[in-house]
Amino acid sequence: VSTDDKQDAALVALINSTLTHNPGADIAFHVLAPQQAHGRLSHLDELFPAATFTLATLAPSEAKIRSRLRALRGREACDGCGGSEDADRSPDDESEYQRWAVAYLPILFPRQRRLLWLHTDALVQADLTPLWRTPLA
Repeated sequence: VSTDDKQDAALVALINSTLTHNPGADIAFHVLAPQQAHGRLSHLDELFPAATFTLATLAPSEAKIRSRLRALRGREACDGCGGSEDADRSPDDESEYQRWAVAYLPILFPRQRRLLWLHTDALVQADLTPLWRTPLA
């Protein structure tokens, strides 16, 4: 899960819905959030003792992400695809580069054989076990 400073309620709702529909499952949440949010989010394990939590940041890849976003914004402006208002938006906005976290999951979690990516704007409404067990090869 990736979140920014504006999505605490959505994150809590996602975690709650996941645990509610997957009782007894051994679930570990890897939460990507800006460093300044880690203090607030460190209490997730107290709210949800049935799960384990790891807090991470995109900081090691942050410069690369910001650089790529700037390049993409420049191309959009040149091609006229994104319009001038999109090209003028700053890639330094926390929520902007958090959206790119999924592309960096193999770098951020190299020891994880399998991850299930959940967006904070989603609610889990069924058991995730069948999805987790789906062969991907």
